[in-house]
Amino acid sequence: FAVEHHCNPDPRFNDCIQFGMVGFPNVGKSSVINVLVGSAKNSHGIVRVAVAAQPGKTKHFQTLFLPDHDDMMLCDCPGLVFPSFVSSTADLTVAGVYPISQMRDYWPVIELICKRIPREILNAQYGIQIPISKDLSHIDV
Repeated sequence: FAVEHHCNPDPRFNDCIQFGMVGFPNVGKSSVINVLVGSAKNSHGIVRVAVAAQPGKTKHFQTLFLPDHDDMMLCDCPGLVFPSFVSSTADLTVAGVYPISQMRDYWPVIELICKRIPREILNAQYGIQIPISKDLSHIDV
């Protein structure tokens, strides 16, 4: 892959190709790296990166070499929240970044979900019938 896409080895890291995992907090970046290095929770003798159910477990940049490919370095970093993609706590909650257990007001989250997912999809998925509001003056279109 690296050769096909003209990724140049870095002499500072013994001519290794570096692959980075970047994304929102708690979406599985560290878990993917653990799968790639063949490490399970109870594996012994295999280096792995720590994972947790709550966001924030990865506190610093970490590197591991891919087994059987000592020229490939996997890089794990803490989750990033991109301000251009999220503008509110509701956005962070829906994206899975902000823990639901810390949510104080659920109405903004419900409103955001209802704006993003058509009524028909919610009705079909959950076997419900969401009533159609007769007063639509409060809805921004």
